[in-house]
Amino acid sequence: MDREQLIDLTQRFVQLQEAIRGDRFHARSQDAGAIQEILGIRLSPGELLVPEKVSREALTLIRLGGMAIRAFQRDAAESMQQQIDIADGQAELFSLFEKAFRAFVGCSYQQFSSDMEIKSRVLDRVKNNPKKVREQFNAAASELSDFYRRHGSAIYGHAKALGGLKLVLGGQRSFGPSALAGVQKMGLYVDTQLIADPIYPFLEGDLHLNALHLQLMIALRNVLQLKPLVDARLPVPPVLVFPSFEKLLEANDVQTQAGINELIVKVVAPHLSGVPTTFEELMLYAGDHSDEVITRLLVERLFIPPGVSPRTVLTPQEAVDQYFSELAGVRDTDMLRKMRTLKPGVLALICATDRLQPQYHLIENSGELNAQPMLTQPVHWHFFEKCAQASALEMRRADVLSAQAFNTVKALQNDGLSWLSNIPVPMLAELLKNQENAAFREELAKHTAILTAAGIDDMERVTPAVMHGISSMVQKHQKTIAEIEARYAPKYASTGIFGGATLALGFAAQFLPAVGILGAAAPAVTALGAGVAYGRDKILELSEKKKARRSLLGVLATVDRDAAD
Repeated sequence: MDREQLIDLTQRFVQLQEAIRGDRFHARSQDAGAIQEILGIRLSPGELLVPEKVSREALTLIRLGGMAIRAFQRDAAESMQQQIDIADGQAELFSLFEKAFRAFVGCSYQQFSSDMEIKSRVLDRVKNNPKKVREQFNAAASELSDFYRRHGSAIYGHAKALGGLKLVLGGQRSFGPSALAGVQKMGLYVDTQLIADPIYPFLEGDLHLNALHLQLMIALRNVLQLKPLVDARLPVPPVLVFPSFEKLLEANDVQTQAGINELIVKVVAPHLSGVPTTFEELMLYAGDHSDEVITRLLVERLFIPPGVSPRTVLTPQEAVDQYFSELAGVRDTDMLRKMRTLKPGVLALICATDRLQPQYHLIENSGELNAQPMLTQPVHWHFFEKCAQASALEMRRADVLSAQAFNTVKALQNDGLSWLSNIPVPMLAELLKNQENAAFREELAKHTAILTAAGIDDMERVTPAVMHGISSMVQKHQKTIAEIEARYAPKYASTGIFGGATLALGFAAQFLPAVGILGAAAPAVTALGAGVAYGRDKILELSEKKKARRSLLGVLATVDRDAAD
């Protein structure tokens, strides 16, 4: 029996065992012995059933009973699914996001500029009227869950069917400021960015988070920043949030569990002297050889606590302290208490596992959706590279992205270009409506083409080329503004002989009909005519400048490069 057949058999076993325990499967009396045998089997997540250790009667029941349960579940799920237009689906989803936020916080997400403001508001609401807040939020959350049940498959299908240059965001558990900034930057370059729904995990299982509802509100505010891109209803959606059901898959899907376990073993085990071959062996090895494991994972840059750069060198104790420091206030207290009892080697392995699980989902999503994986932080790129090396994966999906475009995508995430994320999302939507992202892509291609032609794949050289390309675009805009000013300067000279009086009359041009009725003296009318000419020219100049500044080049030139991300 090959691996795929073992996975299928194990999945049937898991589903049958759960159905028996939940009193959803009733067997014949002659199958009582097989039922007891099935209930007595214990498998850890991702561990595969060994057929040789199971009786023939139990195997037969697993195959047939598991098949019947799977068919029933599939039919039940399909009966609930409904089709929905791609634009309508995203609009309804974001409307439900906004409704859930309002239900718990009591006002619009647009009224907050920081997480602390949300925290203060939430604490006040929960303190003063907890019952009302709970009832309103539960109703909104129920609507959101129902939306996923009805339209989850349809939205995933839309994400899969989309063409063009599309990226799928991943490598991280949450959609925080860095992910938002990354989407804003890449919005100028790609056609569509696919985002695994960051809200659904809050509704599908226990995330072991502290202040769960507060963290949910923060996540909602972050993803709602993309609402102008959804509201624009462009023919090619610049963003599409899709349900990936990652937590459910991790909890119930044997294929996912086994895939994650195998990826972790491939990445970690080769660096340990014992070379464990299964995830269970790896966990036991970490407990028995704690010092070796934490030291090797630090040396190989596989134990990287949150908030730490892959290049930072830490001692084992410093890494453990940093890990708990970052988790304080994020993970729930019971989980933290249990984690503090673990050996350092096991803790390091858990941290590495937390980093690698999202990478598995990213790789799976990119394959299923035929999209190029996209990451927004150096640490996530670092782990993606580790996974690619261990699994002999190509970093770039050749059927989605050229080598030149892939290098540009990575370069755009460079810290030196963080100012690109300061482009307001509504302005980004306007640029995309005018299809100016295509011009941006073509312009950058000119600056990186020579590197690609020479076979240069070194990001240290590609990134400066991309940065130079963007600087060149900004210079073009400045030249355009200068040309506009130069074109109108002679006209101002001919109408400027009246000095300040002309400016005043030009400003008063809107009252010209009233002046005419009063019968102005000839010299005054002459001056007024010159003032009107100046005013008209000035208006035309300002109009051209405004149009130029609202173009892609103008937006790039006027974005604040010193503002915080």
